[in-house]
Amino acid sequence: MEQLTPIITPKFKILAIVIALATISYIIFKIRQGRLHIKHSLLWLAVSCVMIVLATYPKFFFYISQQLGFILPINALTFFSIIFLLIIIFNLTLTISNLQNKIKKLTQELAILKTKINNQK
Repeated sequence: MEQLTPIITPKFKILAIVIALATISYIIFKIRQGRLHIKHSLLWLAVSCVMIVLATYPKFFFYISQQLGFILPINALTFFSIIFLLIIIFNLTLTISNLQNKIKKLTQELAILKTKINNQK
């Protein structure tokens, strides 16, 4: 198999690092505003940190992708992106299920309270 060498321009490295740092700053800003829970932001913060590392050391990603058996690093990137999106979707599904359970419980409690108030009249 032919040895691939990473060809990543300095401009692209700087752009990737700036985007990752901007993402981290935005996430922290939203946490401080109280609009984003830390629990939900950890995955995004981790991805941003990984993006900084990979932009700084692109040969590392080439090495990892070759060790995992990917012919091209873009295939590994696509694979890991899909895995990441599946994790996000699964976490959102769990959150929706928990919220549906809470809504059901609150609706039942409200109905019980309304019944008690109507019975007292």
